[in-house]
Amino acid sequence: MSELRSKTRRNRIKALSITLAIIAVAVLPDPAFAQIRGGDQIILRGDTRHRNVEIIKEGCDEIAFRLGGARRTVPTTDVVDVVYGNQPTRLVQAKSDIGIGKYKKALAHLEYVINSVGDNSPDWLLPHALYQKGKALNFWGKTDPSRYGQAAETLEKLTQNKDNKGHRLQPMALRLLGDALLGAGEVAEAEKSFKELAAVQCPGPWAIHGKYGQAKIQLKGGDQMKARSLFLDVIKEAGFRPEAQALAGEARLAMGKSWLAEASFKNAIDAFKGAIRAGDETIGSDGGLLPILTKAFNGMGDAYLQRADKFEDAKDYQEALLAYMHVVVLSEEPVSERRHALLQSGKCSTKIGWKDMAKSLFGELKSRYPTSQEAKEAN
Repeated sequence: MSELRSKTRRNRIKALSITLAIIAVAVLPDPAFAQIRGGDQIILRGDTRHRNVEIIKEGCDEIAFRLGGARRTVPTTDVVDVVYGNQPTRLVQAKSDIGIGKYKKALAHLEYVINSVGDNSPDWLLPHALYQKGKALNFWGKTDPSRYGQAAETLEKLTQNKDNKGHRLQPMALRLLGDALLGAGEVAEAEKSFKELAAVQCPGPWAIHGKYGQAKIQLKGGDQMKARSLFLDVIKEAGFRPEAQALAGEARLAMGKSWLAEASFKNAIDAFKGAIRAGDETIGSDGGLLPILTKAFNGMGDAYLQRADKFEDAKDYQEALLAYMHVVVLSEEPVSERRHALLQSGKCSTKIGWKDMAKSLFGELKSRYPTSQEAKEAN
């Protein structure tokens, strides 16, 4: 009898637990859409920030916020990012997933957020969610070009909404939209987007970004000379503006690749050296220009290696190896650049006759990145 009562009690507890779980699901908000508590933050260049503020307006000219009851502003050109204190946790997770290349997971979170936006949602939420979705699809397009069309469709919802005119995200979305349209093969539409970006009435380097986009269109169309002329304009107009240095670095890289495509090795090497010098001078403590430096060293290595292969110049093999080794020791990121550097430096070592060094470089490539195409080539 005692055992029967004990069994009955356990069944009642189990039934109560199930009932409470059902009530929790029906009544409580989805924890995945729960909001992060805390004040808003405005992150500025140099990794300084305004904490525990209330953002009033996120304009393309200035960010207006309230701190201690007083209304203040900061120029948008000084702002790296804004972080709202009431962000849905799914939006936070999506940003994190985009940062590590998990675009499919990020999109699942963002779709949930976008579909959950209602009358009681904060005004800032939908533009930010759409921008992050367009960004994720655009990045994904680099490995799956079919995503570019989806990125363009998403970003157009943001850029074509009149309520978003003058928003901080508007020119940023136009830049991504141009890239997405270009990736999707819609060259004429991409050109319209870049021209609209160049004409946007917002402080910042947006006219330079628009010109950079038009240079990429010329490059895609095969007009290397016109593209280089526009890239040179980008570099000149960027000058010493801190917010335009990364773009100027990308323009130098593009010029180097353009010269290399025509086997103009000296011009290519000079362009890559220019990117390296600029990167060395402007790289911040946050390593913001590190990807440009690694790409520039790899580009210079490619130029020296191709020239060495063409003219069988032992000195150029050594110069190429030196450039690639900068990437090998400089940083673990971007991983694709490091894999390329390991493979090419191994090839250079083989050409020079340094077999032990080649064995070591190929060994690291195969052990660190065993499933990569570079590791297969090293075999």
